[in-house]
Amino acid sequence: MNPYSIDPNQSYSPPPSDLVPSSSDENFIREGRAVPVGSSIAWLQSGFNTFKAAPGVWIGVLLINFVINFLVGLVPFVGSIVTYVLMPVFTAGFMMLCHAIYKKEAPSVDLMFAGFKNNTGQLALVGLLWFVGIVVIVGALVAFFFASIGFAALGGLAKSGDFSSLFMGMGVGKIIGVVIVGMLMMLVLSAATYFAPVLVMNHKMDAIEAIKSSFSACLKNVLVFVVYFFVMVGAMIVFGVLAAMLGWIMILVMIVGAFVLWPTVVAAIYAAYRQIYFAE
Repeated sequence: MNPYSIDPNQSYSPPPSDLVPSSSDENFIREGRAVPVGSSIAWLQSGFNTFKAAPGVWIGVLLINFVINFLVGLVPFVGSIVTYVLMPVFTAGFMMLCHAIYKKEAPSVDLMFAGFKNNTGQLALVGLLWFVGIVVIVGALVAFFFASIGFAALGGLAKSGDFSSLFMGMGVGKIIGVVIVGMLMMLVLSAATYFAPVLVMNHKMDAIEAIKSSFSACLKNVLVFVVYFFVMVGAMIVFGVLAAMLGWIMILVMIVGAFVLWPTVVAAIYAAYRQIYFAE
């Protein structure tokens, strides 16, 4: 079955015209283009079909990636940084796996390491900038928090150890404001790095150019990603409710769900990239 087939009952149907990749860069739009608001549904559908096309390979990739991240994370402090740095490198490999399935070529687990063979330095730089961005955001929020409660309150905390008084002194409005600002800053950072790995891998962009292009493409499709966000949140709520209703089977259901959801979301990035970055 073609993983991008819209009708799952058909043995083959071509993907929608706006998801067809170009064989070269002649139709490539470096800053991306605006697409219909409902496109996110097609991305997820394509992602799920991509998983169905090679479930064994995807499960193998997921397990290997989990083990690698777990082992790297065991290294104190440095492990966390390395995990962030390697994230775009592995993501580039996942995109190559999606591309192989799209082209109806034989998918293989070793494609997940494609980012270690091409433009590795720039991919790692994307990860490093992602990590630095998170540090800056967290630092800014912590600084605002300290400035809001004052050093006198911090001194009182040292004596009493009562954290609740700190938040009460800061005020509910400021706490909500900090949370909203933090979320917005993280969304901006996510938009800047969302397509960066595949742009570095496929189009030889350097990290900065890829980040700028990714942010531009996401900015042009804000409403599409808003719909995508609510669809994902809704799906997770439904999944959580169903899992809770199953009682002791909940853990098993969540594990099985993760093996399906993760490849679907990853492959949806590839579908979004093809639709946004290539002209019809």
